[in-house]
Amino acid sequence: MEYFFLGLGNPTGYEGTRHNVGKDLVEGLVKQAGCLWREVSNGKISVLLLGPHIVTCGVSDGFMNETGQDMRSVLSELEPSRLVVVHDEVDFDVGTIRLSEGKSAGGHHGVESIIEVLGTKDFFRLRIGVGKRGSIKQHVLARLPADDMHTIAQTLQDSLPDILIQLFRKNGGTVR
Repeated sequence: MEYFFLGLGNPTGYEGTRHNVGKDLVEGLVKQAGCLWREVSNGKISVLLLGPHIVTCGVSDGFMNETGQDMRSVLSELEPSRLVVVHDEVDFDVGTIRLSEGKSAGGHHGVESIIEVLGTKDFFRLRIGVGKRGSIKQHVLARLPADDMHTIAQTLQDSLPDILIQLFRKNGGTVR
């Protein structure tokens, strides 16, 4: 495994919400690749190729704020530098996608749960902008409008090759 993409989100019923953009994205990658999921303790994982890169994808079956605990068995086997946590980011405009490394959780409880389990913040985060309006809780739990979904999907499609290149360069790997 070259990287583990962990999509943050909530269980069934929250699909298509801003808060589920990470989980929905990872599930979409697996579906698009035509790969199957394998059940793990409180979640599921799948192995696929993104371009020439072997990537394991995972999602929790539980609530976002418990992802670290739900995926503990998988996370405990990982080198943190190979983890990419994919999640929503209210501080970014819709369609803004940034890869960061070693940052604090910034108040994101799903990321906090992963930091708690790993004992470090030295992993990658793929932060996907969902904007911010009014009450943050109501905003992130609301469904993404179709225009916003399209913008995020297009930006991600355009950005993913560059993101993979950044990951490999940061880890001293060769870019294929």
